[in-house]
Amino acid sequence: MPTDRRALGPLPRIPRPNHREGLDGYLRRLAAANRVPPSYLYAHLAIPGTGYPGRIDPDRLAAVTGRATGAIIRAFPTLLSAPRTHAPRRTAENRTATTRSRLARAQTYAAIRQDRADGASIRALAARYHVNRRTVRQALESPTPPERKKPARPAPNLHPLRDRLDALLDDGNLSIREIWQRLFDEVDKPVSYSTVAEYARTRRPAKRRPAEQARAPQLSGTPMQHTARDLFHLVRTRPKMYGVHDYTSACAFVTGYDAATGFIALAGFREMLITRLGTGDNLTWHALVNRLAFGEYRAELDLDANNTAIETLFGQLDRFLELRDQSGGLVRIYDDYLTWLKSQPWFDAVKHFKIPPVAPVQPTEDPAD
Repeated sequence: MPTDRRALGPLPRIPRPNHREGLDGYLRRLAAANRVPPSYLYAHLAIPGTGYPGRIDPDRLAAVTGRATGAIIRAFPTLLSAPRTHAPRRTAENRTATTRSRLARAQTYAAIRQDRADGASIRALAARYHVNRRTVRQALESPTPPERKKPARPAPNLHPLRDRLDALLDDGNLSIREIWQRLFDEVDKPVSYSTVAEYARTRRPAKRRPAEQARAPQLSGTPMQHTARDLFHLVRTRPKMYGVHDYTSACAFVTGYDAATGFIALAGFREMLITRLGTGDNLTWHALVNRLAFGEYRAELDLDANNTAIETLFGQLDRFLELRDQSGGLVRIYDDYLTWLKSQPWFDAVKHFKIPPVAPVQPTEDPAD
């Protein structure tokens, strides 16, 4: 959609509003008279930041129709209607209240079952706990309260458009915004963007799963439980999506992830690289990967060298994480490192591991003497 917010002039063809005509009907007639898509006209006239299709700006509508703003407002009073407010999201307090309510219901169910075992009648239990008899019977059947039913609110505007919307969703090259634009231009009755987006969210994953599985890495666990190996695989296949454009930014990304985990995600990575190279105990893993990629350390990297270094980095990370996640993998990494370390002629256990010297034991006099 265009985003040009310059001053507008009158359109070539300006139809007069009909008696008791709604704003949407008039805008569609205005768009048809000037042979432009309704979504295109809405984009020029809507107030920025009011969603799709957006609230129409009275001043801009007056400008394109060549009329005064007051006359436009009198013809379409809905232009001054208050914007719709969305329900506030659930806060921590709301979630806590919901949890307490569930616990209270569970306690009530337990008390009802206990009193029933003592011989209380269903009517007496309903009066005692201020619930109806159906709730008492539910408590007697199961100690777990049933989940509250969520009302199903179908979108009636989508019923006549479902086939067309399904066809557009099957075309994997169209975004939700483009699909909404096509529907908005094709039908007379407006369809909100949120309605189309919600329908696409519930339907599109099932339709697009085979194509997504063919090109996307398989993630372990739920979307919020990706492992480090999953994440680095995503960065390796889509580096620019994560702000990685050269070897320096790749190292910064990996270091940031390690810092976010308390510097435990890459524990043993440097030691594995040292064992592979057979040298470099005084270097960081950034420099070790650089030497591993080119055989020697390169301070200046061109485009091809950056790509080689990035590929080497994530390749070594994948190898390290695969080895570390095996049973006893981290122990083997450090054992190989210590074996290499002890084989070096310059190795000194006291200096390397900073072992404090042992103070000589002073002989004590025997009191018997």
